[in-house]
Amino acid sequence: DEFVGKSVDGLNPALTRPILRALQTGKPEIHREATLLVANKQNIPTVFSTSLIRNQASEISDVILVFDDQSRLKSLELERNRAQQLAVVGTLAASLAHEIKNSLVSIRVLAELLPDKYADPEFRYHFSEIAISEIDRVDSLISQFRNLDESKLPQLVALNPISVLEDALSVLTSKIIKQQINVVRSYAPSFPKVRADADQLKQVFLNLLLNSLEAMEEPGEIWLKSFPTFGSSSQQTEVKEMVGISISDTGSGIANEDLEKIFDPFFTSKEEGTGLGLTISERIIDSFNGRIEFRNNAEGRGVTATVYLQKSSG
Repeated sequence: DEFVGKSVDGLNPALTRPILRALQTGKPEIHREATLLVANKQNIPTVFSTSLIRNQASEISDVILVFDDQSRLKSLELERNRAQQLAVVGTLAASLAHEIKNSLVSIRVLAELLPDKYADPEFRYHFSEIAISEIDRVDSLISQFRNLDESKLPQLVALNPISVLEDALSVLTSKIIKQQINVVRSYAPSFPKVRADADQLKQVFLNLLLNSLEAMEEPGEIWLKSFPTFGSSSQQTEVKEMVGISISDTGSGIANEDLEKIFDPFFTSKEEGTGLGLTISERIIDSFNGRIEFRNNAEGRGVTATVYLQKSSG
C-alpha cells in the first residue's frame, strides 16, 4: 500500500533501474543479478526478471518485475567455496611437499655416496649435474606455485585475442619448424575484441601451444580457429556473448579418464612435467570471467583446447 499510485522512482534504485530500462528499451531481462540496499544498510543479493505487457496497439502498457532474495543461497555458496579452498590448500601443500621431497631424496642419496666416491671425477660430475637439475626443478615448482596466487589482479583491457595468439605462436617458431608442424589458421572475419590481460592471455596460449607440440613426437598439424558464440562464463550463470579460440593438434590426445583431472595441480602425464601449467591457465581465464575446455577430437588423433572469453562492450 505504501507504493500504490506512487512514482516508480520511490522504489529501491536496484528495482527502479530495470523497470525504467524495460520501458525505455522495450526489452525484458531474465535472471539478472542486483543488490538491494535496505534501511539497515544491509546488502541483499537478488535475482530479478522483467516482463512486458502490450496493449492491442502493441504498445508497452505495463512492466512486471519479479525478484527473489538470494541471501541464503549466497551464504551457502560462500561456505562451500571456503570449504573447497581449504581442501585445495591442503591438496596443494601435500602435493608440493611430495614433489620437493622427491628432489631432496635424489640429492641426499648422492650426498651420502659422495665421501666414498669423491675421488671419482665422473661421480662428482654426475652429482653436480643431478643436484643442479633437481634444485632448478624445485625452484621452477615454487615459481609456478606462486603464480597460483589470486591476489595478482589482471589488467583487463579491450584487445584482439588473435593478435595475442599469433604473438605466442611467433615465440615457438623455431620449435614448430624443427618438429615440422604445419599450422592451419581459420579465423572468423571482423573478429570482436575481448576483455583480458594481454601478458596473462599470452601465457595461457603459450601453455596450450606447448602442450600440443609436446604431444606430437612426429610431424603433424595444429589448427587455430576463432568463432563468436554465446554461453555462460566460468563465474556466472548468465548467458552472454562470448568469443571462442580453439587450438587443435594431431597429438596423442588425453585418456578419457584423465580429462576431468587435467586442471588439478601437479597432475601430469609428462615425464618431466610439473602439472601446474593448465592449473595456472585455468586460474587466469577464470580471472577474465571466461572458461577453458578440453576434448579429444572426434575424428583422428589429437585434442582440442578451447578458450572462451567475454566480448568487450567497448
